[in-house]
Amino acid sequence: MKLQDKVAIVTGGASGQGRAIAVLFAQEGANVVVADVDVAGAESTAQAVISAVARSTSPGGARALTIPTDVSDEAAVEALVSETVRAFGKVDILVNSAGRLGPAGKDTADQLTLEEWDVTLSVNLLGPWLCIKYAAPIMRAHGGGSIINVASTAGLRPFAGAAPYCVSKAGLLMLTKTVALEYVGDGIRVTAICPGHIDTPMMDTVISDMEQQGNANAREQVRTQSNPMGRLGTPEEVAAVALFLASEDASFVTGSYVLADGGYMAG
Repeated sequence: MKLQDKVAIVTGGASGQGRAIAVLFAQEGANVVVADVDVAGAESTAQAVISAVARSTSPGGARALTIPTDVSDEAAVEALVSETVRAFGKVDILVNSAGRLGPAGKDTADQLTLEEWDVTLSVNLLGPWLCIKYAAPIMRAHGGGSIINVASTAGLRPFAGAAPYCVSKAGLLMLTKTVALEYVGDGIRVTAICPGHIDTPMMDTVISDMEQQGNANAREQVRTQSNPMGRLGTPEEVAAVALFLASEDASFVTGSYVLADGGYMAG
């Protein structure tokens, strides 16, 4: 197993990509902490982790722990890391998967409010920084680790009407590069994933917003025209990329990002 006896914190683990990452990491031997504001969803993921490990034929008994966490709340993030260390003794892997789409249906930046900017940036950019702030010293003390930020192709190719989201994801990519340089001497690798259109609850929200704006064919268009592959990606496909970045297979990879977008950015 690629992550035997590792300890991984996965924020945004209640659904979508975060849930798929938590389950796959556990199947590969990691003890997983599922952190999310959605307590019921996080507990459901923990049960999925336990079930997946029970079905696995590989040796090991990975455990799952649920910790309710708002990543935009510094005290909550500090408690998340402290409780993880208290339960498992260390943190080897941090996956910053928590995110919010931000305001929709506003065509130009002048229609946005300061609160809308604050909420989106607090979760998508400051949240990952806070998690790094408290997890990195623990990794350093134990000889290193892996930090994976779940960004987006929206941080590379913007789309109108979503300035806070696009800016937050672009900032997350720069945060990835910056802290990768800062921690390289501590054996901490910092990378990012840029998913494209993935079949998650967040994508359902995007489609719903498009339909409300009068696009009756939004669901079919998104599913078939989002990328050259002509389909949505799955959370499990993103999780497979995260596993590579978390494992020793990526031992010479830091400060960079991997596209999981069905060719969207190739054009």
